Amino acid sequence: PDEIEKRIIKHSWIEKVKVTRQFPSTIGIRVWIHKPLALINLIKEKESRLYYLDKRGVIFTDASGYEDIDFPVISGDISQTTMSAMQLADNTLDQQALYFLTLASKGNAVLPIQAISEIQIDKEKGLVVYLAENPFPIYIGQDNIKESYYRLVKILRQLYRRNKITDIAKIQLDYTENKVLVTMIQQ
Repeated sequence: PDEIEKRIIKHSWIEKVKVTRQFPSTIGIRVWIHKPLALINLIKEKESRLYYLDKRGVIFTDASGYEDIDFPVISGDISQTTMSAMQLADNTLDQQALYFLTLASKGNAVLPIQAISEIQIDKEKGLVVYLAENPFPIYIGQDNIKESYYRLVKILRQLYRRNKITDIAKIQLDYTENKVLVTMIQQ
């Protein structure tokens, strides 16, 4: 069973495997597969590539060659520790972006994960979110990601209700403490 486990776990999509022997002639195999939450854009050897990222922050395989790439993309100033360990480092903006996507993956009708196109990581501005259908920048910042996510949901709900979403130039949740700036397109 140990040898079988070693061979199966080599596949990049396999998160964990447990092989048991059931006498006299049966082998039981349980396999846990990585479930992608997002794609992450990493630069390796001067080449930019997309990789699948799971909810625990594990970068588990190169996305080229796979057809299912309909996931939000994390891009920008990815920390160097991410690239070497193939795991998002704790207490980084990378981890904050993953947390934002985890909140969105819980199924909120106003801001589901499917509505998010990209999260750019900028060391100075923090997280900048872009929606799939309305590509204006949403400046989240670096702190209070959970609070920022739910504030954004409230703002978007109001904008959708008033049919003003297409008039937005940008949203700044990091404007000042307890203040949000919604900039409209000049007509």
